Amino acid sequence: VIKPLTEDELRQDYASSIPTDNTDISSTLTARLLQILQTLLETLHKLYSPQLLTRTTLPLQAIWLCLSFGTYGITTWINTLFVKIHLGNIYFNSFLFALANLPGSIISIMYSDRWGRKQMLVGSLIGAALGLGLFAILVYCGDEGDDNGMEDGSSQSKSNARTYGIVFSACLFQMFSIISWNAIDILTGELFPTRVRSAGMGVCTACGRFGAMFAQFVNARLMMSGDGKGAVASASVLVVAASTLLMGAGMPFFLERDMALGELKDEITEEPSNRSVTPGCIAKIKGQKDHLSDDEMDREFALRNRG
Repeated sequence: VIKPLTEDELRQDYASSIPTDNTDISSTLTARLLQILQTLLETLHKLYSPQLLTRTTLPLQAIWLCLSFGTYGITTWINTLFVKIHLGNIYFNSFLFALANLPGSIISIMYSDRWGRKQMLVGSLIGAALGLGLFAILVYCGDEGDDNGMEDGSSQSKSNARTYGIVFSACLFQMFSIISWNAIDILTGELFPTRVRSAGMGVCTACGRFGAMFAQFVNARLMMSGDGKGAVASASVLVVAASTLLMGAGMPFFLERDMALGELKDEITEEPSNRSVTPGCIAKIKGQKDHLSDDEMDREFALRNRG
């Protein structure tokens, strides 16, 4: 019969495992740091292995970089842009800009599985870039008209139309950028195998943070250009962000096939499975489901092992 340890024995065993001098403590910390470093290097080696390098890791990092540069570069400067182009009622327009998140999220929920992540990502990036392009055109052309026009009824109506167009294009950009973020979040989690999924997400997020920080320096420099003219500086910021988003729209074509409703990979060397689940909840087909319960998964696993 195995007897449990007494309290004194437990205390003695626990005390013997604690380092008593500085040498033991430093050696323990060094061993742990070396273990963490080794784990980090092994994970990075897997992320940048030939199986993932060109078809998963690098394209996803480029998308995160371009998307963060284009979106955070505009959203953090949107109020400054509105002030620079002398747009009236800045607080209400900023509220409309933020409210454009809602339709973007609704579209992502409804059509992410139907259209596929890659198609939705490419389309939303192009849509966001077009919204910024329209924004830049209205800003630059409107400034030229203000310099040459006169204060009459016609110029006032044109100014109102320009304001509505600027707010609409800004909201259009915001809506498509939210769709892009939802798509890239799902796509990143699905394309990385289970063993490196968290690490892959972390590396891509780090690239995105770098792009967002770099955008602040670039936009600050561009806002000081144009000999003090607000329209020229604002348009240059918008054009650079739109160009970056268009570059990001080309990266999904280098990725693996879309994993929407597909079985995800666990190992790096594992080939993508052609098995897919029935989109019952999405297609609203009665009696069919888009996922299996735990008991159903256990039965399916047992049948596979038996075969």
